[in-house]
Amino acid sequence: MSVRRNSFANFVGVAYGSAAALLIVPQYLHHMSPEAFGLIGFFVLAQSWLALLDMGFSQVIVRAAAVHGRESPGDFRKLLASVEWLFLALAIAVVLIGFMLAPAVARFWLQISTLSLDDVERALDWMVIAISLRLWTALYKSCLQGLELQIRLNVLNVATSTLRYPGAFVLVAVYDAGFIEFFLYQAAVAVVELLAAVIMVYVLLPARHRWQLRFAGRELHEVLPFALSIAYGSTLSALLLQVDRLTFSSVLPLAEFGFLSTVTLIATGIVQLGGPVVQALLPRLTALFAADGDGSTFRNLYLDGAEALALLLAPIAITIAFFGQPLLRIWTGSEQAALWGAWPLFWYTLGSLIMTFATGPYLLQYVRGSLRLHTIFLSVGALIQTPVLVFLAFHYDASFVALVWCLFRAVDLVLWGGIVHWRLMPGLFLPWLLRCAGPVLSSLVVVLPAFWLLGTGLPTHPAVSVLLMGGVGLASMLLAVALSPLGRRQCRVVWSWLV
Repeated sequence: MSVRRNSFANFVGVAYGSAAALLIVPQYLHHMSPEAFGLIGFFVLAQSWLALLDMGFSQVIVRAAAVHGRESPGDFRKLLASVEWLFLALAIAVVLIGFMLAPAVARFWLQISTLSLDDVERALDWMVIAISLRLWTALYKSCLQGLELQIRLNVLNVATSTLRYPGAFVLVAVYDAGFIEFFLYQAAVAVVELLAAVIMVYVLLPARHRWQLRFAGRELHEVLPFALSIAYGSTLSALLLQVDRLTFSSVLPLAEFGFLSTVTLIATGIVQLGGPVVQALLPRLTALFAADGDGSTFRNLYLDGAEALALLLAPIAITIAFFGQPLLRIWTGSEQAALWGAWPLFWYTLGSLIMTFATGPYLLQYVRGSLRLHTIFLSVGALIQTPVLVFLAFHYDASFVALVWCLFRAVDLVLWGGIVHWRLMPGLFLPWLLRCAGPVLSSLVVVLPAFWLLGTGLPTHPAVSVLLMGGVGLASMLLAVALSPLGRRQCRVVWSWLV
């Protein structure tokens, strides 16, 4: 399977989903109250935290499908069936516990002033149903990813994103649905997505193994240490990366939390845009390492992947960071949201860019099947950073907390990235860091003068402002590609396709 083709398919799928979310979700502010919009932000936050409940088995399935999915389909099917039963039980537990906790969350956690508590409880019930189904769906999507059938995976992602965002917007804007109907609709889309994912995976299974649904404890026990290490790491990662936002969901008025959710949606979009490259690299690097170890082919692909991430993300992230206020004004149509969110967006966006670069040290450990170093890093980081971020969220504004969060991400990249490379691939840290830094510096060469000339004084007409900011981002990307040997090589490949 071609890494380039899978990367392109992943990029189309993620870019479509991210663009749909970025373009449509802020528009709900025109059709919902700020507090109802804040509930959507809480829904997104709850999804990210409850996704941790898969206990690392989604990543186990990715790795198992990449290594054994085609060569030993019978063994892979036994493992998949066992994890399926586990995820079914997990989905049921999420729904039951979520129903029991909904009244307490509505009354004691969320800072509600105008919405009915009973209506909020009903919305929370539909939220947990949607989240539990999407948690289950992630298992089957992991199968498609590990088998490198990422074109099919992204066809599914595009279809469900269309239902989830444009479909929901039609429901809210055209049919004037309230927030309860909004979350009911999200649960219905989750049902459709789960059924489609199950069918796509089951069609791929050999006929003689397709309906082997027996729970096999031995297969599950063999991968349990690796799964638990991923689960532990994922939990600590959430503490490092989102504990401030979780705290803000209780500290901030629900309306302001809605503004923060828009900011973090944009910043998270940076990470999501990098996902296609990482998703394509992960199974290929795993297969290369399993076959030949960390030879020259592995090292070259690893460095090229790091530079490809930077070329894709640095121009976009830096443009968004510096032009955050006008972007928020255009996206939300709210001057209040733009003024409130400009500085948090600046720091969260830069921090998210740095965080995508930090996937490199994780990949070096993942392909070896051992995340011991990653676990140590996360344990120490969570011990230090979590109490600091929680304290700051209670006592300072979102701008200052976002700045500290960004600084933590920079320390993680340089300090821990250096240690991991020194232990696993000596001599590669500096080349890797330079591959990441080159597109960042070339983007700043374009964006800083443009910001100095334009600043927040962009034309009032939204279309003109978008064109100007898009032009700045495009110019920075073109310069980054022109200065990069990898970028020039890829341009020649694309040109050969066209001619």
